[in-house]
Amino acid sequence: RSSSRRPSISSSSARARCCGCGRKRPTCWARRSRPTHTGCCHEASAQRIAQWLQERAGVSQVLHPALSEHPDHALWQRDFSGSCGLFSFALAPELASRVALLVDGREHFGIGYSWGGFESLIMPARLEGLRSVVPWLGGPLIRIHVGLEAVTDLIADLEAGFRAMGV
Repeated sequence: RSSSRRPSISSSSARARCCGCGRKRPTCWARRSRPTHTGCCHEASAQRIAQWLQERAGVSQVLHPALSEHPDHALWQRDFSGSCGLFSFALAPELASRVALLVDGREHFGIGYSWGGFESLIMPARLEGLRSVVPWLGGPLIRIHVGLEAVTDLIADLEAGFRAMGV
């Protein structure tokens, strides 16, 4: 009688498989329609957004080493075979008081510090007092993680933020 109350190995592993399926469900479309290494998806999407930001009024600098214009691009090419969805960009200094308008209320970008996993995130990066060797002298820094959402949706979301800032 006591052995019948013990969970069987098969029921235990079945629960684990179901739980794993639930965790993977939000990214299932990406894994089926894109390469299995999700970094490839993040890399391509982030580079497209970084290139778009380079041309955007109000952006003074895009900090993404995979871009050929980045000062350390040669080092990046030598040492890495790809990039991820995490990078930063600096706004023009006169936009410092309007950063919240860019970050708040985005439809596809959440606010957060993590790498984001499959979700896109945006966050002001305040470096004052954190850098001891070379202080940050650029404009307001924005850190983003590009997730698996459609690039066109993410660009439209950022564009709405720039419009909210009046740029």
